[in-house]
Amino acid sequence: MEAFTEEQQEEYEVLASMLGEDDVKIEDGKVQVSIEGETKNGNEKKVIVQFGLPSDYPEVVPSISFDVFYNRNMPAAEKSALQKVITQEAEDNLGMPMLLTLVEKIKEEMAELEIEPAVGAAAVEEEKQGKERGGESGDSEEEEEEEGGSAGKRNPSTSADASLDTKHLSKGQKRRMWNKLDDHHKLKRGWNWVDIISHLAKK
Repeated sequence: MEAFTEEQQEEYEVLASMLGEDDVKIEDGKVQVSIEGETKNGNEKKVIVQFGLPSDYPEVVPSISFDVFYNRNMPAAEKSALQKVITQEAEDNLGMPMLLTLVEKIKEEMAELEIEPAVGAAAVEEEKQGKERGGESGDSEEEEEEEGGSAGKRNPSTSADASLDTKHLSKGQKRRMWNKLDDHHKLKRGWNWVDIISHLAKK
């Protein structure tokens, strides 16, 4: 604050009282202002600007910077365009206190920005993990289906609807098996229960 002239300090205090002390601060010898507004696509946006006040301000243009950490997601082209407009506004107001005028101009220009809200790193990571979990689940289901299909192919005779394979049977065996078929030439449900019961009885 010692570097400010009396007029500059007075302007800073007026600005802080109008916008709020939480939004107007001194950072590294510069007046830092937080400005909230609505962008062109309807999103709420907050931008922070720093004004450097030379000793002969307001007879000269203050330094204007949007290069602060909070604005890290703001495209460089947007920063450049905004700074150009605000610098021109400052030149048009030389000789008079202009910080409040510049802040209002920034808020006005924010309505022309198309900046989308930044997505937090945690949200991005969570979405990524969700996709990975979904992919692993899909792979597991596919593997289970493949295994089930292979098992069915390897053991066709275990199904109640399995077709009769008589290629290696004798005539007597074929005749006995033929009597167990239904009208669609499929093995009837429970066709091998008697054999299983007999086998267990022997044990």
